[in-house]
Amino acid sequence: MSLVSMVFSSNFVSVVADGLAKDGEGNVVSTNFKKFKVYDEQFIMTISGSSGIFDNIFDDVEKALQHFDADYVMKEVAVEVSKADRTISPYMTVMMVNLAKNGFYGIIQKVGEPVSSVVKPFEGQYRYWISAPNGSDEASVDNKFKEYINKANEINLKSIRKAQIQLNNFIAAQFPESVNRNVSQYQLII
Repeated sequence: MSLVSMVFSSNFVSVVADGLAKDGEGNVVSTNFKKFKVYDEQFIMTISGSSGIFDNIFDDVEKALQHFDADYVMKEVAVEVSKADRTISPYMTVMMVNLAKNGFYGIIQKVGEPVSSVVKPFEGQYRYWISAPNGSDEASVDNKFKEYINKANEINLKSIRKAQIQLNNFIAAQFPESVNRNVSQYQLII
């Protein structure tokens, strides 16, 4: 599994993901794999887990967005991921955010778990989702990210992105078989 983080506030979105990708058998298929896709700067989707199915999911979502509203597509993807066969990608996590409306809407969905959604944070607030490697402690990852953010003099897109990259590098040192330092990133001012 990988490290993918998505942070959003009332005026920006930041996505950072490592580039290590493995197939369902644990073989490295890429060290510079992009684990997210931005659809017309209004809809952002990230995936972590076994990379063998990523392209199919990204392509299916792109086709669905040509015919349906992004909120509908997100809900349908979330339902499908919640019902997905754990033997194909047991740790798959999908994060999606729709910026097309005045107040945006996002969903994080893990295989076999209930849907978790969020709405746009209030001015000056931010929310984040982190999908960390299997075996990492969620509370420790969360605390480390908060530690990096708290070191910043000001909470803004630059400091958030820096904290995301620091977290990626920290996790890459802890789990080199799952996470590398080759990050892909996307930031958008809303």
